[in-house]
Amino acid sequence: MNVIAILLVVISAVFHSVKNILTKQSSDKILFLWWSTLFGLLYFSPVYFYFSSDYGLDYLNIISLSSISGLLHCFYWIYLAKAYEHGDLTIAYPIMRSSPPLVLLIAVIFLNEEPSIGGIIGIILVTTGIYSLSYNHIGISQNTFFKKIDINDKSIKYALAGLVFITAYSIADKAMVDMIHPIQFVFLHMLSGFLFLSIYIMLKKDYAKINQEFKLNKRNILINGFFGIYGYSLIIIAFTMSSVSYIISLRQLSIVFVVLWGAFILKEKDQYRRLVSASIITVGTVIISILG
Repeated sequence: MNVIAILLVVISAVFHSVKNILTKQSSDKILFLWWSTLFGLLYFSPVYFYFSSDYGLDYLNIISLSSISGLLHCFYWIYLAKAYEHGDLTIAYPIMRSSPPLVLLIAVIFLNEEPSIGGIIGIILVTTGIYSLSYNHIGISQNTFFKKIDINDKSIKYALAGLVFITAYSIADKAMVDMIHPIQFVFLHMLSGFLFLSIYIMLKKDYAKINQEFKLNKRNILINGFFGIYGYSLIIIAFTMSSVSYIISLRQLSIVFVVLWGAFILKEKDQYRRLVSASIITVGTVIISILG
């Protein structure tokens, strides 16, 4: 992989892990994401208008393409919020980020990408680490290393739904940045996603709750807005430098940061399994970086 692309993805992974930790700690998670997206658009607007003045805009083409990604992101935000409302961050988040094999399959079929053997091995390791995090218990003494996940758990169901939309928007975004300037795309797809989410908010929430969430979490909302849009802009730029399957796999380093946060700062339980799983993910991402 391109060294610059690797650096962009690693920074994005740090941003994304912080973004999800703050989202999990919020009161009303879908409102928190809505407010964060609004401020993210405000933060990014100067960059957008600067590049738009240099490159111009084909509004009909760019808005229609960005709206597709925006709608997919809107559904992802909804299921992300629901997953965090019903379960733990270190269970829901890894499941939602387990898109590499799906992205690889779709990229090979529809985008004609040709991953190397090293890239495939790295993706397999990343996926193994991710799914090991999704299991409920580690018990070598019981002659089994992992127990099955509870498929009736609402958090897991919502996380799996989020996984579908993450895979969909990852493929869509990669295809679209080949046709649209990445900076313009970041802003316009986020704007369209925000507008779609606003419709959902108007149908589900009242003004008092919207206002209350901002008052309760103003500082974190402002931080989240910056990390959210600038973190994803780094991914979009990286898409222009390397294969989508490698970029999405390497981005799963954010899982490592989330797990380490949970183990050493939040003192969450089951640290051993989660750290082992995070190590597997790290090895996989290194292989992708070197051999991908």
